[in-house]
Amino acid sequence: MYSVMVADDEEIIRKGLTGFLRTDETVELVGDAENGVDAYEKAAALLPDIIFVDINMPYMNGLELTEKLGSLEKEILVIVVTGYSDFSYAQRALRLGVFDYFLKPIMEEPFFALLDKAKAFIDEQRSLNLMQEQFEDTLEFAAERCLNLLALNLIDARDCAERLRFLEKRVSFPAELLVISRRKDLPGREGEFPLTYSDKSEIPREIKRAADLVIPPEGKVLGFINQSGQVVYLLSRGEAELSRRVKDSLPLPVDMDRKGVGSVGDLCRLYGELLEGIRRDTRYSPQVRSAVEYVKENYADPGLSLTMLSESAHVSPGHLGRLFRQELYRSPMDYLNGYRIERSMEMLTRGNWKIYEIAEKTGFTSQHYFSNAFKKTVGQSPLAYRRMMEERC
Repeated sequence: MYSVMVADDEEIIRKGLTGFLRTDETVELVGDAENGVDAYEKAAALLPDIIFVDINMPYMNGLELTEKLGSLEKEILVIVVTGYSDFSYAQRALRLGVFDYFLKPIMEEPFFALLDKAKAFIDEQRSLNLMQEQFEDTLEFAAERCLNLLALNLIDARDCAERLRFLEKRVSFPAELLVISRRKDLPGREGEFPLTYSDKSEIPREIKRAADLVIPPEGKVLGFINQSGQVVYLLSRGEAELSRRVKDSLPLPVDMDRKGVGSVGDLCRLYGELLEGIRRDTRYSPQVRSAVEYVKENYADPGLSLTMLSESAHVSPGHLGRLFRQELYRSPMDYLNGYRIERSMEMLTRGNWKIYEIAEKTGFTSQHYFSNAFKKTVGQSPLAYRRMMEERC
């Protein structure tokens, strides 16, 4: 659909244009105006895709209206309607950036030809905008995935910096790294939380929702929840009080780490250091620590199951799952698979094992299953990852 407005002080012209437009099922006629001031007020409120503007209107002529429309938040396609005596004005309007013009009297065939031309231009712009949004989303997803791999110790800071070189064209350094972590010393009884959560794994999402309301969108380069449950932002350099305002807006007490970032290499190094410090300061429950140690000792066993992990921790499978989601923000089996991928990455870079041998040694039941899991986590096949690492050495 295309939203269209008409601005002309001549009623017969106005009715003729609106009459033509109403016969086009792809057009929504959102308003009309008989003078420039009224046209600007309506256009500012309605933000149509296209507006037909007469050159000579009372209170504000078409040239003045076109200039003012250029200051609105949305780019509106302006088509000038003019008579032969006003042709020089139409040429001036073209220099102001109007899309096109046509001469009175209005004839049906040239009118719809021009309307189709305008719609085709809008379609192209919408397609380009969608492609740009998808491209930006892809880049942001790639950056989040890379930093998540760093958070899981699946890649090191040097590897992370190599993967994130594309950020150098998107970020005006210096920037700012902000990591928000739920306080681990919060009381565990439901009634003692500032907000009531039936599932503590929802807390990072609640923190991010609150922070997103405070952080200006134009200053946010990245914003995501990492695999360890911290809320991570990469921000353009902003106001000094931003961190305080973010903290004040959050629904429960948090720890906040804020670092200046001078380059992509700085980002990866500082992010890794912050997470390492958070890990050292974190107190996990004995059951989770026990299950984690069991994973490290037995990850090569393809039969390792949730039941075996829960037995090692002396709790039920359901209880262990809840503890993992609350403390590590993922399930026990997700942790196991992540650890297996971490070990396989080490083997790919430090030995000459064949892919099927690595799959067997890290607990995967087949090379096919291993390759799919590896690509899903790392973003490339085991063989491609090995070649990439060999090229860097």
